Amino acid sequence: LECLECGKCYAKSSDLRRHENTHLDDDPQKDTYECDICGKSFTERSSLTGHKKTHLDEADPVQAEIKRPCKCEQCGMAFRNATNLKNHMNIHTGIYPFKCDLCPTGFNSNFLLKKHMESHKRG
Repeated sequence: LECLECGKCYAKSSDLRRHENTHLDDDPQKDTYECDICGKSFTERSSLTGHKKTHLDEADPVQAEIKRPCKCEQCGMAFRNATNLKNHMNIHTGIYPFKCDLCPTGFNSNFLLKKHMESHKRG
């Protein structure tokens, strides 16, 4: 499920709707949550909390290399295994090889396709 405003993709329609609401309010006074480490802003506190976990590995690069040895040369994201890196690379190439049989949506990983298929079961 793709946001028509910015192109971000989501496996669940509820996640897409929540994201689309961020485009409705361009009020500069709107509450945002800013990362005190890198300055990136989020509209939801839970998103900031998840983002801050990415900085934990930066504090100990040796531990980060052990936990996530497969690094993307294009954006620097690191992954636990080569399969996750390969799925991630599909984002950069625009190739989404895991296609839904019930609608035209494609995904960069089988995991996301399976989550998407649950949305068809719920109706």
